Amino acid sequence: MTQRNKLVANRVLRNVLRYAFFVGPAGAIYAVFVLKPLIGTIWLSLYEWNGAGPKVFLGLANYAELARDQVFWIALRNNLIWILASVINPMLIGLVIAAVLANLRRGRIIYQTVFFSPVVLNLVVVGIVWGLMYNPILGVINSTLRFVGLESWTRGWLGD
Repeated sequence: MTQRNKLVANRVLRNVLRYAFFVGPAGAIYAVFVLKPLIGTIWLSLYEWNGAGPKVFLGLANYAELARDQVFWIALRNNLIWILASVINPMLIGLVIAAVLANLRRGRIIYQTVFFSPVVLNLVVVGIVWGLMYNPILGVINSTLRFVGLESWTRGWLGD
């Protein structure tokens, strides 16, 4: 291996280690909270088990029974319709509206404001409600603490 190839290999290794350093924690969390339960669920689906007694290995018999069950196919169809209606359609509608607004010559700012205001307004209302809850005199948090006899726990939550 030439000196140049060694330098390139070292640089590649350093980049891989750097990326692994940043992606590693997220990957570990993903593995623990997504992959492990998913694999456990698939593994458990190969058994007959009532949750308390011994497990009996059935292999793919549960899946064969599921394929013959008409209720499963109806439920699967209903779920696919729900996904289409609640996820894909709003995305497509939003994409079409964004494309139309991007090509407008007149009134573009006004239309963008009208469509984006509900998003911003929601955040403003949530901020105001939480600010009122934390109010040191009339807020629901301090009022609840006074009501249950924990007067010493009350404070100016946002100013302390």
